[in-house]
Amino acid sequence: MKVKLIKILFLIFSILIITKGIGFSQTQLLLLETDSFAINKALENARINKQAGNLMEESRFYNDVAQIYWDHFYLNEAISYFEKSLELNKKLGNLSGMSMINSDLGLIYADLQQYDKALSYFNKNLDYRKLTKDKSGMVSPLINISIILNNQKKYNESIKNLEEALSIARETNNIEQMKSCYGMLSETYEKSKQSDQAFYYFNLYRSFHEKASIEKEQANKKLVEETKLKLKLTETEKKNQDLELVLADKELKEKEKQLSEADAAKRLLYSNLSKSEMQNKLLSQDNTIKEINYQKEKALNERQKSRIIFMYIVTFLALSVLFLAIFGYINKRRSSIALNLQNKKILFQKDEIEKLSIVASQTDNSVMITDSLGNIEWINNGFTKMYGYILEDLKSHRINIHNFEIIKSSEFAIIKTLQSGETQIYETQFKDKSGKKLWVQTTLTPINDDEGNVVKLIFIDTNIQKIKESEKKITKQKEQIEKQKKALTDSINYAQYIQEAILHGNNTVNNLFSDSFILYKPKDVVSGDFYWFAQIKNYTIIVSSDCTGHGVPGAFLSLIGVNILNQIVKAQKKFMPDEIINQLHVGFQHSLNQNDNENVDGMDIAICTIDNKNNKLFFSGANRPIIYVQDDKINIIRGDLSSVGGMMYDREKSVRNFTLHEIDIKVPTSFYLFSDGYADQFGGAQNKKFNSANFQSLIKKNHNKPFSEQKEIFENAFEDWKQDVNQIDDILVIGIKI
Repeated sequence: MKVKLIKILFLIFSILIITKGIGFSQTQLLLLETDSFAINKALENARINKQAGNLMEESRFYNDVAQIYWDHFYLNEAISYFEKSLELNKKLGNLSGMSMINSDLGLIYADLQQYDKALSYFNKNLDYRKLTKDKSGMVSPLINISIILNNQKKYNESIKNLEEALSIARETNNIEQMKSCYGMLSETYEKSKQSDQAFYYFNLYRSFHEKASIEKEQANKKLVEETKLKLKLTETEKKNQDLELVLADKELKEKEKQLSEADAAKRLLYSNLSKSEMQNKLLSQDNTIKEINYQKEKALNERQKSRIIFMYIVTFLALSVLFLAIFGYINKRRSSIALNLQNKKILFQKDEIEKLSIVASQTDNSVMITDSLGNIEWINNGFTKMYGYILEDLKSHRINIHNFEIIKSSEFAIIKTLQSGETQIYETQFKDKSGKKLWVQTTLTPINDDEGNVVKLIFIDTNIQKIKESEKKITKQKEQIEKQKKALTDSINYAQYIQEAILHGNNTVNNLFSDSFILYKPKDVVSGDFYWFAQIKNYTIIVSSDCTGHGVPGAFLSLIGVNILNQIVKAQKKFMPDEIINQLHVGFQHSLNQNDNENVDGMDIAICTIDNKNNKLFFSGANRPIIYVQDDKINIIRGDLSSVGGMMYDREKSVRNFTLHEIDIKVPTSFYLFSDGYADQFGGAQNKKFNSANFQSLIKKNHNKPFSEQKEIFENAFEDWKQDVNQIDDILVIGIKI
């Protein structure tokens, strides 16, 4: 149970990635100068757009303010500005905007543990998703509602919502949403003490992490194991049949012997009883004559006395005869009953032996019995069906196990059986009478006498030709799968070679910056994270990007991103980060035709441009920050809360204006750009995320060290934290000192 609970906790933390930590209270963080600047600038922009009557932009800036307060856990302030934005979206009739804001308000009230209010906002979020017929968007509010219901211990209602969410996720074939539903169902069933269901959904959740190639390989391994199991079952059945035949043969002979002895005893008993009766009668008569003569001699003197004695004698003799007759009858009756019971028992055992003999003769397995010298004594119908020979064929040609072609290849097993007296099981390929090749499995069992000498050999053969053909097919399929796997692996490895050739390596960044490093760890062979550098005129441009997904899909998006960056910077001569991200957003939507389809893929990106002439560093970010250090002080500038590509509030609006930040770098400055993979990695003693606070702490402790040493520190810290947990995302960290 302890192991299962740990697994469930892992699921909970996985789901919190999506739900932003529903139900967790947090301590407020200090608003930095840059945060206050961002809030004031957003409020000023909101005021300007309000005067201009641009309700959509006014709403967007209120959302930015609310998001900053939320990130620092000023939850009441965040609620206030989200509600202002919500009223504006109601006036605009912007269902998409209202849906997302209701979701955010629900998450905040969940953080405040005001679950009834949270539930109300999540239900509104769901209603708006239904109005816009956004099936994929319905899954998230259903999951959020289930989390609230879990906190309220309404597990049955929670399960109902999760099953609806799972049904939609399956309909839209959204793997990530399906995985989240399986995880939440596992957690909910665990809380409701339904461990079997919890474990079932946990296994479904875990299965989505396995690669398709591994699943195929496991399926083939399973098929092989099943085949082996069938063979073992066949062997066991044959052993049982062998033992039954041996026991049947032995019992038959024993009972025949007992029957013969019983018949002789019966005849002897009858004979003895007849003689005894005759002797008793003769003895009785002889005694009677002697008594009469004796009485006659004494009759002259004691007539009266003789009469009395005679009467006693006659009475005694009569009783004696009666007693002998009764005793003889009782003995005969007892013997008759015992013999009848013995006969019935022997007849029953004979009947059982006959049934076993019928099984041995009618089974499809081949059965052959020989004496210890190898002379064939008996074969069953299965032998004739399998090999085409009848017993007369074998006897007429004086065939035994030493000159029989079918048996000759088994000579080693026969010798071993004769020497050890133990059963041998082996497989051989024979030819039948017609010359057709046949794979069989033989169980060779010896029959020993009381002194342990082999007196009989029993050969039981099973036709395993189909099993061997199946094994051959399985082997061929395995070889084909291995070839396909190798081809796929070779293709992915070559894709890695192409990606590495397109990306600038460590040598490029080292040529531009003597004290720098790149920590680049793809989750799979190829990566959805990428870095990009350019040196044009007085400008040095550094890019850190995190595309949707990882592996091959992420790598495709990264190649699109690199291609568009080359066009914007090298062809169009755009050097400022905000201009580059704006154009990158337009190019991404155009490349993926996102205005005409349901594709919402995109990227989070951070771009720095260093003006080497004027000692300025310009930064813009789409959902990614920059951390820079001056005079041992850690500073963070958060990017805009929008991604490149995809959709936020207004699908029809293809242009997004990203904020440009300026940093004076006349003093020594170190800065870091990074994707979210490092901070999101699970590990540690409690299998939690590494998180942003620990990441910033690493920078704070080590920013004064050489950057080559910092790279090693970051890499070791990551591995120490991750331990045996699988890497969950691509990792990219860029560190530069100027």
